[in-house]
Amino acid sequence: MLSRTVARLSEFASQYSLIFFMVALTVAAIFYAVYDLCFAPAYPIADWLINYSAGFVRRGLPGEFILLAARATHIPPPWMAAIVQLSIYVAFLCGVYRLAAPLRRDVLWYCMMFSPAALAFMILAPMNGNRKELLLYAALTATIFLLRLDLSAISLSVCVATLLAILVLSHDALVCCFPFFFAAIAIQTGNLKYASKVIAAPFLLAAFLANLVRQHPGDQTTAIAVCRSVGGRWIADDGTRDLCAGAIRHLSWTIAKSRQEELQNLSYWPLYTLLGLLSFAPYVVALVVLYRRDHLRFEVKVIASIAALCVLTTMPLFYLTIDWGRWIQMQIICSLLVILQAAQRAPGFQKTSSAPAFGVGKSWRPALLVAAFLYCTCWTLPVLGMQDVRFGYADVPLSLHREFRLMRNFHGWQIIDRGW
Repeated sequence: MLSRTVARLSEFASQYSLIFFMVALTVAAIFYAVYDLCFAPAYPIADWLINYSAGFVRRGLPGEFILLAARATHIPPPWMAAIVQLSIYVAFLCGVYRLAAPLRRDVLWYCMMFSPAALAFMILAPMNGNRKELLLYAALTATIFLLRLDLSAISLSVCVATLLAILVLSHDALVCCFPFFFAAIAIQTGNLKYASKVIAAPFLLAAFLANLVRQHPGDQTTAIAVCRSVGGRWIADDGTRDLCAGAIRHLSWTIAKSRQEELQNLSYWPLYTLLGLLSFAPYVVALVVLYRRDHLRFEVKVIASIAALCVLTTMPLFYLTIDWGRWIQMQIICSLLVILQAAQRAPGFQKTSSAPAFGVGKSWRPALLVAAFLYCTCWTLPVLGMQDVRFGYADVPLSLHREFRLMRNFHGWQIIDRGW
């Protein structure tokens, strides 16, 4: 009886878990976007609103587009920012669904797809919303599907160059994960020389733009102009939830000031070391399986090398900023995408595979299933070390309750400047 119930639950999860998960992610994204618009616009919304009102400045491209669209449609810029975020996010999820749906459901698949450091980060990092890393995920997903169209090398190079240019002008930190675009091309073609030729011009353009962005970091005058252009109110106080008190204000921050903030959070390094190991675990196992069982040795070597390189290139972000959870998730999502891409041609990952699922018939399989469930549900990768979310989905209602109570006592609706 018990085995029959387990079999039915397994069949139900196999058929519906992915689409339910995608719906849950979409609902969470909408909820957090609306909440951020009302009570916490300083970072999740304002970061998208940085624009060129005071001249060229880093991270300003999305905000310029949003500002023009807002003026054309007479929608407040913060609301337009949320619309743009959600549109890109839904498109990204559709791409992930197309990559993950054809694959066989097993313990490894569930751990990769439902890892708290991957897609579930949207749910488990309350009020973080859609930050600009979303553009990186969407661009890498788009590249993977572009590779299926059999474009010429020149056409593909132009498309990738356009995507990388948009990313550099949207958020300079995204440059750290650009090698994953090379990995995607190499995985699809199986040819490092071809991938190098295709990616050379896009990388040169990205390097040029990154240097240009570096020379225009912004200052307080720029921040004030951007704030006013999106309907915000500039105030002298820092650390509030007002529209202009977070990402926009940080345009005036120097590297020294960012480093000073980071030094105050060094005590969280042990925590994030442990969380980093937990985050990468299923993807390392997936690479081992692809290498040993499915013999995709070229693909595994490319992915492992690029992932290691990107970890190194991301180190400056850990040195200068405190959003360590975001930088770990950035690596995880990119790794997930290229692993899903490689798995499309891995016999053992196909639904038609005759190979037994991992652990089937073994005495330790029940323990494995319990461990996989706990892994997917009982821990959290917080954006910031000082955040009190730690224990997965059980912590989300408690976190929301604390947040709602804080806003009620704080009279957030009357006090916070939202720009609309």
